[in-house]
Amino acid sequence: MTDFHVADIFVPAAPGSSDTVAAKVAQVSFDRKTHANACINARWGNIQEFDQEFVACHGWLDNAATYNFIAPLVIRNHPGKAIFVAIDFSGHGLSSHSQERYFGPTGYLSDVKVIVDHFALETFVAVGHSMGGVILTNFCTIFPERVTHFISIEILGQADAPPSRFPVQLRAHYDTRDRRLANGSTKPRYASLEAAAIARSQAKLSVPLEGARELAERGVEPVFTRTESGVRLIEYTWRTDMALTLSWLGETTKEVAMTMLRGIQCPVLFVFGEDGNIDLTAPKIQERLAAVKTKEVLEVKGGHHPHLDHDSAPVIVDHILRFVREYSAPTRMISFDTQRVTMPTSKL
Repeated sequence: MTDFHVADIFVPAAPGSSDTVAAKVAQVSFDRKTHANACINARWGNIQEFDQEFVACHGWLDNAATYNFIAPLVIRNHPGKAIFVAIDFSGHGLSSHSQERYFGPTGYLSDVKVIVDHFALETFVAVGHSMGGVILTNFCTIFPERVTHFISIEILGQADAPPSRFPVQLRAHYDTRDRRLANGSTKPRYASLEAAAIARSQAKLSVPLEGARELAERGVEPVFTRTESGVRLIEYTWRTDMALTLSWLGETTKEVAMTMLRGIQCPVLFVFGEDGNIDLTAPKIQERLAAVKTKEVLEVKGGHHPHLDHDSAPVIVDHILRFVREYSAPTRMISFDTQRVTMPTSKL
């Protein structure tokens, strides 16, 4: 079994900015000298030494630890040397809570760009869960020359709504924000790390408890207070920015959502939980699947977070590695106006 090393890196969100985008990096082990040099320059060695690079994005209110079950298996089972970079989106995990940057598709695209440019990744395999899959769907179309394969977990493009809904969403967003500011709202606190994990496992987009514990290890921080009697009290709260729970501004029109799906030039492996949020028989979902030129669909045990299910994670990894091996990267055109190279579409 191949050993691997894990490190956290922090990359400036923009030149000269004090805000940082964090990422959790897992890679195959090197000899001691190379490993030491890699730690010093915070780049984990020359990226060109790797046979395959994976860049992964998490879902809403999650963090890079959502790939704690997936990344080690990818590293250990990949036939060559692989590196797995899992990003903390702004406001999540260890990344900065920036008031100047927009939490949404545009801002999160910048987070991805910052990390892949930091590693000078010319091409990579993209892995995205839920909201992270939305961001990478758009990245695949905007920067088609950089993504060789796309693994989309429990998502099929960006949510859409009629244009009349957008001003209503914006008003709800700012009304909620103003109420919180007026009331001095604070994030919930928990008596222990385990209590925070249990709360996350029972939230609207529930996570298996074993997976919630992984998210909590990275996403929860201690809060120190004193009671009226002077006793020092330690509680725990999630690091995630409170702004993330305002009304979501990430919807778009159907035309834009479909354009982004049609623009994907690389092969896509869609992974869905049997008890997840996607109804594969729904006409809307079928229409979206048909818009993607080259794809496979995999259903596994689990709900909205099948990659955080101990039974499903190895199955997903086996299919990821097979998919990457079987679909060799084509020479793709960059211009949206040219004829794109396609490969045979798998049966759904």
